[in-house]
Amino acid sequence: MSNTLEELEPKSLTLQDNIEESEVEIKEFPNEAYADLMNFVTKHNLSNKAGNSIIKFFNRHSDLSQSPLPKNIKTGRN
Repeated sequence: MSNTLEELEPKSLTLQDNIEESEVEIKEFPNEAYADLMNFVTKHNLSNKAGNSIIKFFNRHSDLSQSPLPKNIKTGRN
């Protein structure tokens, strides 16, 4: 088994390699309120139960005929 020096040296990454490796799938949401809620839930690592409570609170206190939010957090995470 022979290893050349090139095989043993760590590969240097270019800026483009780093960008491609760090790209995260960005999910599109139907509206800004929905996106903001999902970002908040994800950023603060909230449980589905906590997120559902936020949705319920929002829907109860908003004066909208149709909620811009998902029916539950599990739906939004999928």
